[in-house]
Amino acid sequence: MKRLSALLLTIVMCLSLAACGGNNDDVRDALQGTWVAEWTFQGVNISKYIMFKGNSYTTGGTRGSKDMEQDTGTFEVKSDTIHFIPDDGSEEWDRDYTYNKNSGTITLWWSDDVQLEKGSVYVNY
Repeated sequence: MKRLSALLLTIVMCLSLAACGGNNDDVRDALQGTWVAEWTFQGVNISKYIMFKGNSYTTGGTRGSKDMEQDTGTFEVKSDTIHFIPDDGSEEWDRDYTYNKNSGTITLWWSDDVQLEKGSVYVNY
């Protein structure tokens, strides 16, 4: 009886770990495609896009009338953030994007007040 109980507990524990393990993959799959944000800061119009494809990302957009430098690399899904790892090895302050996952829907934030909206088509500014 003790062996059976131990076996059942082991199986239940393994299943509970497996159920939690898919969350990062679900988020990664939901991110695929293009995300776009547009806002005004100190009178300057800013647009930003992020394209997710597989485990890679590309960013770009415009700040005023100047194009933002494009950034490429890979990304990691963490408990509540998407962490970008640039190809060029640079370190910048905006490498973590916050996400929220509710009912299978992902909401992605560049900062506390700038939300990115998912689009089905690449937007070229």
